[in-house]
Amino acid sequence: MVTWRIYYEDSTFSDEDGDVADAPALGVIAIVQTKQPHSRFVEHDVAYTEGYYWWEGGRWYAGDQFGMWDYLTRPGLKRVLFGRMIHGEAYIKALNAATEDQDFR
Repeated sequence: MVTWRIYYEDSTFSDEDGDVADAPALGVIAIVQTKQPHSRFVEHDVAYTEGYYWWEGGRWYAGDQFGMWDYLTRPGLKRVLFGRMIHGEAYIKALNAATEDQDFR
């Protein structure tokens, strides 16, 4: 069962493709993940700009640059992904795909 999937402009990467550390770091548009019980939660940058995404406590979080730096100052191993600003139509297409992903109901 897929528990998270990262949407890039032209591809995806999920926990079925590899570990958190294997996910491509650049060009994230949205991340969909399970939210109990039986629903989804989509992390994305609502300002259509490049955002920051980090793995903490078994799930992905999205935030601004300060949030990323705050996360990086905490103890432990870290994983940060970086969003990309893309044309509005491409952004909406990727976000809709994440929102409608049939593996997350």
